[in-house]
Amino acid sequence: MFNRSGQDFQTQKKSMIMILAVKKPPFIYKGTDIIQDGGFKNFFYITPILNCLYNCDYCFLQGMYSSANMVVFVNQNDMQSAVELELDNRTYPSDPLMLSISYNTDLMAFENILPITRSWINYANKAQDLHLEVRTKSALFDSLTHLKPSKKVLLAWTLSPDKVVRENEFNTPPLDRRITAVQSAIEKGWKVRLCFDPVMVYAGWENDYINLLNQVKSSINGSKLFDITVGVFRMGKDYFQRVRKSKPESLVY
Repeated sequence: MFNRSGQDFQTQKKSMIMILAVKKPPFIYKGTDIIQDGGFKNFFYITPILNCLYNCDYCFLQGMYSSANMVVFVNQNDMQSAVELELDNRTYPSDPLMLSISYNTDLMAFENILPITRSWINYANKAQDLHLEVRTKSALFDSLTHLKPSKKVLLAWTLSPDKVVRENEFNTPPLDRRITAVQSAIEKGWKVRLCFDPVMVYAGWENDYINLLNQVKSSINGSKLFDITVGVFRMGKDYFQRVRKSKPESLVY
């Protein structure tokens, strides 16, 4: 159903369905050069869900998959077993293992439907030497407020200028709501990373990003941030060509 031919990604985005599936191995993946590892030597990612509720114009998922439908894997316990095995055999045993759990989706955006983020946070709190990164554009931080802040969990918000949000990050919360979520997370005691990724280049982009930085500086206590990462637009050649063919109207491609 998910990988069948003749599907149109953007058409399906207008009316996505949720597919429940059992994931087959591998359950855990070594981080690649495209993924920012944040300085962690043992950096891996998992895919609890395939695809995303959002529809960012620059997202690699539209080049990676033929279907825009959401796939939720019901055997999360198999992923956890694979993580435990990797923990026991990690290349740098004196360093923790950093696990990105929202690489192929935005888990927090899905949290009010299925509490997968909460489940993985609870798991990480019990697992020795395991840290999580939860990257998101969601404003649904309230879905986690009942949890005790964990120093093993890094909540990473992607922030973009209003123009990029409107023209490239379709269906995502506006910038001011993301900033409010960041403020709430910091006040509650969570570790927070800000991600300016990807930085989009267009006429007037420099001023827009300066204004974004000024807005962040005036709203968020920078001394309480874990760190800030910056990235450029990047996508594998095959994915890029596939998206360009399917979206000739996009200025990104």
